[in-house]
Amino acid sequence: MRFLLCMACFFVILMIAGCSSSGTDDPVTGEQIDDQNGKGNMPVLYNDWEIKEKTPLLNDDGTLAAWGWSRHPLMEYNREKLTDEQKKRLKEWDFYSVYNSDYCFEITMANITWMVLITVSLSDYKTNEKFSNMRILFNTDALTPPLNPYDNEIFDRGGVYFAYTYAEGIKTLTFDFPKSVIFGPE
Repeated sequence: MRFLLCMACFFVILMIAGCSSSGTDDPVTGEQIDDQNGKGNMPVLYNDWEIKEKTPLLNDDGTLAAWGWSRHPLMEYNREKLTDEQKKRLKEWDFYSVYNSDYCFEITMANITWMVLITVSLSDYKTNEKFSNMRILFNTDALTPPLNPYDNEIFDRGGVYFAYTYAEGIKTLTFDFPKSVIFGPE
């Protein structure tokens, strides 16, 4: 049992390490900027504005075309615009958090190029109980988040079922995680 828990921790650490990089990407050119010791040529991101109309996220060469925030899903993401080199570093995920004064429910679905991670957690504030379950899959084709938040997606692999559907203005999350000795309760 201890060995299995150690292995699970090891894979989570690998996942976190795989998400980091030694520099940052220039938002205009997409080139890697080395900013170690604060001596790099970091761009000033002065265009952090509210996006109010449909806007393409990427240029034709896969570099960032626009950045900012919006009150609705207006950024149009097209992963086909990414170059092969950019696809090697691609990290895509969906995260949902539903909470009120009684509980908090969170689910994350992440594809980090070489591994898929799906986590579900529930915290009951009244009883102070916490439940969580997680699955790690090394099939990178197992999960591809939809390009459009209004698209439907069904994931049914490795004993885990997850679906998100959108109909009549309502997004519904449905999931079933079997009990796991390593990763958590049903």
